[in-house]
Amino acid sequence: MTESEETPTQASTAGLDAEPPSDTETIREFHRIYYDSLIWQSTYWLGVPAYKSPLDFWVYQEILAETRPDLLIETGTADGGSALFFASILDLLGSGSVVSIDTVPSDGRPEHPRITYLTGSSLEPGILRRVREVADGARSVMVVLDSDHSASHVLNEIRAYAPMVTPGQYLVVEDTNLNGNPVEPDFGPGPAEAVATFLAEEPNFHPDVAREKFLLTFHPAGFLRRSETTGGIAEQHRLRQTVSEQDRLLDQLNKALRLANEREQEMRDMLLDAHEQLLRKDQELWRLSAEIGFVNQTRAWQAAGRVARVLRRIARRL
Repeated sequence: MTESEETPTQASTAGLDAEPPSDTETIREFHRIYYDSLIWQSTYWLGVPAYKSPLDFWVYQEILAETRPDLLIETGTADGGSALFFASILDLLGSGSVVSIDTVPSDGRPEHPRITYLTGSSLEPGILRRVREVADGARSVMVVLDSDHSASHVLNEIRAYAPMVTPGQYLVVEDTNLNGNPVEPDFGPGPAEAVATFLAEEPNFHPDVAREKFLLTFHPAGFLRRSETTGGIAEQHRLRQTVSEQDRLLDQLNKALRLANEREQEMRDMLLDAHEQLLRKDQELWRLSAEIGFVNQTRAWQAAGRVARVLRRIARRL
């Protein structure tokens, strides 16, 4: 046997000295295997396709139980499985509603008293106006973004919906695992890049890495929690609530003024009518006094004096 030849024992043990993969590498490799298997596309909630990792669903129910949102806004309805999941958990908690937005209408989505479906782009002015109206009336608002995954669209969504998130609540940007994080390396800039840009410009949101405790999540660094302190987004939210309340009070005031003006006009019409009638009676009194003679002129003068006083009072009101 030459020096270059290996015995069977040497060959069988040659790989034992190799460096074992790190935990991070193992997790990322399992993530890729799980994602590429497409089993997540065969994940259902109460029979409705949900297209999510069950581990992320579990984290969602923990968030909902802890934060108890009055309103959960979801962009990207698809078949409605996630909207139904959110509504089911809110049912168990006893409060809260879901507004789910998608560009594609569908009659086959699950119906639930806590779900409102809106059809249109999540960035359409009309859609945003309707959602803001609902959000302004809610004490606690959570947002989940899962529509178009291009970086530009996601960033615009984040900027549009982040102000609706109340302090202490979550803005979840889904599928930040795309573009090599660690799946679909050829996807191009997507949710992860949008999140990085947003966090650089908004100090009041922070990734809550504790929500990644199960090691596998489709939304790494995507569970963004709004800090409890004031400033930035919080001030914008309170400002919108204050403006909304001010608009409501102004509407009430305008209605009251319109009603007062209507009543004032009605009163002026009544006074003008009374004024005209009194003038006619005054003229009639003087005509009659001339006809019946001096004896009754005193009574006519007294009546005319009373009429004159009333006319002066009416004139001042007019």
